[in-house]
Amino acid sequence: MPRPGAMEGEILGTVLRRKTATIRYPFQEAVRPERLRGKIEHDIEKCTGCGLCSRDCPATAIEMVEATKTKTKKKPQFRFDRCIWCGTCEAVCPKKAITMTGKFELAAFTLNDEHLFVVSEEPEQAEKTEE
Repeated sequence: MPRPGAMEGEILGTVLRRKTATIRYPFQEAVRPERLRGKIEHDIEKCTGCGLCSRDCPATAIEMVEATKTKTKKKPQFRFDRCIWCGTCEAVCPKKAITMTGKFELAAFTLNDEHLFVVSEEPEQAEKTEE
């Protein structure tokens, strides 16, 4: 009859000889899947302001705000503190104005941090801020 704990040394030796399964992130670049759903980007030039993204978002992370560039005079504002990265907004956009990038590092210290919101600037506003 085997004594209790006889295999512990054998198992422990096997485990200690294995390569590590993790990487030293952020010092080493992580391999990201090709279809990773990361930060949302919005192209105001393509957007019609229809509001389908806001209506279909299961997390209510998209709010329609005033705009001058779109047909309906509204554009989406994305709240990353509520977003569940499901990709519904990208799928329902009829003009493909919403895309999900591979960027995933969106940590913030406060809820008012600019990384938590995406409001695409209209071209006229972007030019004024650069001057």
